[in-house]
Amino acid sequence: MFQLKWVWHCMKGKRAAFVIAAVLTVIISIITIVNPYLSSLIVDQVITNRQTQKLIPLLLLMVGVQLTRVALRYTSIILYEKCSQLSIFHIKTHLYDVLQRQDMHFYDRNHTGELMNRLTGDIDMIRHTIAYVFYNILEAIVIFLSTCVYFFVVNVPLTLSLLSIAPVIVFVSSRFFKRVRPLYQQLRERMTDLNNIAKESIAGNRIIKAFCREEYMESQFDQRNKAYKDASLKASYTWLKYYPYIESLSQVLTILTILLGGIFIINGSLTPGELLAFTSLTWAIAYPMRNLGPLLSDIQRFSVASGRVIEIYYSKPAITDKKGAKS
Repeated sequence: MFQLKWVWHCMKGKRAAFVIAAVLTVIISIITIVNPYLSSLIVDQVITNRQTQKLIPLLLLMVGVQLTRVALRYTSIILYEKCSQLSIFHIKTHLYDVLQRQDMHFYDRNHTGELMNRLTGDIDMIRHTIAYVFYNILEAIVIFLSTCVYFFVVNVPLTLSLLSIAPVIVFVSSRFFKRVRPLYQQLRERMTDLNNIAKESIAGNRIIKAFCREEYMESQFDQRNKAYKDASLKASYTWLKYYPYIESLSQVLTILTILLGGIFIINGSLTPGELLAFTSLTWAIAYPMRNLGPLLSDIQRFSVASGRVIEIYYSKPAITDKKGAKS
């Protein structure tokens, strides 16, 4: 995707910090499965087999793992925020320079309200993607894969039973992604219209009062405000339409874990501690699926917002100075 390449280009000088943050995210996500594993050891070795001498070391190890995870996560978040803010600083500086050099034809085609919306809301969506969306996507993928590997090592049939729900959730989420894409494009357009009429009303305040056009401008603003509200509600209702299906399918994982896990314990192919680990990590399977819709929604917003910013970022004025011209 060109938008991602463009963001990577704008992160020049901050890429090393971003890569370090991504590596820390991978480490943090893998560490997530350690404490459930230690909990299973406590149940099987300490409670079941009465090896009480192992209790204190296992508890201290769990505390150490959690503190390490918190420290690494704090560091990664700081790095993500630093990279996002510095990247946005570069983008805003470049955009302002581009706008200063444009000809009048450019401003005839692009209203001030639309340009302001791109310089504020759209750029903030790019910052949100760098600092938050990427982190959540990477974390969800690594946690899902590491948990699947651990589950397969412990019990293959139970793991396959849990993963059988995944294709259904992916199918529902993909349907949502196709439905919501044009809605967010329409939502951005309605926001631009709203900003345009607000800017025109404020900038042309004296002319509006001179010709007694207050009521007309109020009606124009009300129309655009209603159009934006309708577009926003339509996008929200589309997500709420699919959310119950995704949430219900995610909860099925917990039910399957308890039912099938009990059967495997009776058959002797699963220990109580291993079942505890499965129930503790069921969320790691459900989490990426449950959040697939919102993450796809954020990706779609980023795609629309970055496309609008890139349009200005690479725009060239029709009238330019000759090479070597003195200002």
